[in-house]
Amino acid sequence: MGKLTKIFTLFLISCSLHAKSFLLSPLPLPPAEILDIEIDRCDQECLLSLLKSGEVFSFLAKAPKVQDETIRENYQLLASLLNIAPSFVYTHKLKIAMLLPTKKIGKYAQSSTKSVISYLLAKNAKFYLKSFEIEDEEYLTIQSILSKLESENFDFVIAPLTLEGAKNLASIPTFLSIYVPTVNKNDINNLQNSNLIFGGIDYKDQIDELLDFANEKIVIFYEIESPLAHKLTTIIENESNKSIVKKIKLKDQVANLKRYFYKNQELNSSTIFLNTPIVKSSLIMSQLTLYNLEPKNILSTQINYNPLIFSLTQYKDRKNLILANSINGGSNYLEEINSLLNNDIVYNWINYSVSIGIDYFYAKKSKDKRVFTEELINNQVIYNVYLEKALLGSFKTLERNFEIDQETLSE
Repeated sequence: MGKLTKIFTLFLISCSLHAKSFLLSPLPLPPAEILDIEIDRCDQECLLSLLKSGEVFSFLAKAPKVQDETIRENYQLLASLLNIAPSFVYTHKLKIAMLLPTKKIGKYAQSSTKSVISYLLAKNAKFYLKSFEIEDEEYLTIQSILSKLESENFDFVIAPLTLEGAKNLASIPTFLSIYVPTVNKNDINNLQNSNLIFGGIDYKDQIDELLDFANEKIVIFYEIESPLAHKLTTIIENESNKSIVKKIKLKDQVANLKRYFYKNQELNSSTIFLNTPIVKSSLIMSQLTLYNLEPKNILSTQINYNPLIFSLTQYKDRKNLILANSINGGSNYLEEINSLLNNDIVYNWINYSVSIGIDYFYAKKSKDKRVFTEELINNQVIYNVYLEKALLGSFKTLERNFEIDQETLSE
């Protein structure tokens, strides 16, 4: 399917977004229909053969008559690329609002919107999507924008807020169905709004899994300026019954890392937690190699589950690294459509969470089967935790109850 998606890239680019408001063009593309003029039936094997041979339009003409999940996924991908009105689609026009504190969340304002659009294109859904940018996340600001959203009768709202904004939102009653992809419900103390659904991953769950591989000598690297780094460090301290030997505070800009590693034998045979972003984590791992330091394990949460690690480190730098990851994957056709819009739901957990949210609302409204398998319990998306090794060129998910053996974990 990769070749087909490249062929139709220009088509999706024509569905361009307004750079500021992220609204779809008000001029709809003319829908296309494909008629089946042959009387011969085509079963699953026949349809897959048509795909393999590149007979796309024959496939599209006959696919709606076959109820098979694989056929349906391939059909939806091609139908969305060609703007074909298929038999599978839900015809009600969804009205969706994006609540975006753009100054606070930066690039996630655009990528979250792309995640929503990619999903709806993949479903060939009829929809109206409007973004509402807010200057800040103060209580009165959010209260005012919610009144506006209520008056416009949106079906649901996607709100990628920071923790500050989510706390204020949680204390404002509203009948709107709102999804907050960026915050976990456990971080909200005063929840008065029962219509809120939270999609933030649970870092405590990830750290609990990682602590199974920590020894009695824990060293934590974290950034002074990062609220998330402070949160992760606090969780490790609270959850671990082992001694925290050292906490190394890194400033945002570190010109010279030598002072943290040169003759620092304390790092040998230790468990190192990296509560640092991918570039700094890669620098730390390379410095450990440079100064011949050998920690027992290097552990990190979702913040370092990133393919950049393969280009930023050598294998010997990361051979003792274990990552916790909660991205399980959705479907190939959804990943490909996101990719065409230069959007990532494979490694970017916020985009992945947004996709889960729109999937939940869409399935609830259309009675269609959900794409994602994550459950919602008590208004919170429940994620599994997968332990990953970064091998020579790819991540490998480790089996439960495994023994850490560097020989068997290498490619």
